[in-house]
Amino acid sequence: MKLASSVVLGVCLWPGGALRSTLAPRPVRVVEIVDTCCQGLLSHRVQLVELPAQVEGHLFTVTDVGNRALQERQEHCRMTPVGRDSLTWSCEIPFPQGAPDWSGMLATLDQAGLMAPPTLTPSGVGGKYWICEGESWTLRVSNADGNLILEDQSGCGPQSLDRQEFERQLRGVLDSVYARSPRRASGLTR
Repeated sequence: MKLASSVVLGVCLWPGGALRSTLAPRPVRVVEIVDTCCQGLLSHRVQLVELPAQVEGHLFTVTDVGNRALQERQEHCRMTPVGRDSLTWSCEIPFPQGAPDWSGMLATLDQAGLMAPPTLTPSGVGGKYWICEGESWTLRVSNADGNLILEDQSGCGPQSLDRQEFERQLRGVLDSVYARSPRRASGLTR
């Protein structure tokens, strides 16, 4: 994902037909958390875009063609194909009851150590193999130029207390976003 240079120039058509240019601020950083379940057949992507004076957020669902119609009904969004193969579909999930507190969520992640997550396993545990089932997440942070500056994934097996707390905070942010989605508002779980 490449972000624009210092500003994005947009053109708006105002009532009466007058054209007016607007400047959109350049993101400071973009935080994405991809939350995957069901053997990768369904994922949600939370995107936090830090701008100089505010934080914007988005929630997307990504699924295969077989789950497309179900996701459209549950998430109240119109899926579109990702890429040319039409096997993967995505849509942005609306928040009819109001958007989550994106700034508060980014602050929670920053306080939990977003830019320097605790190591995945405590020292002395390496060399063992762990088989994990269930949900997993991937965290990516990009800078203003769209360059990936950090990538981390959920862990499995023994973890340090710091890592456990970091993952608990990240999962809490995801749960807060999901709580505002149409699916949760209608009583459905993840």
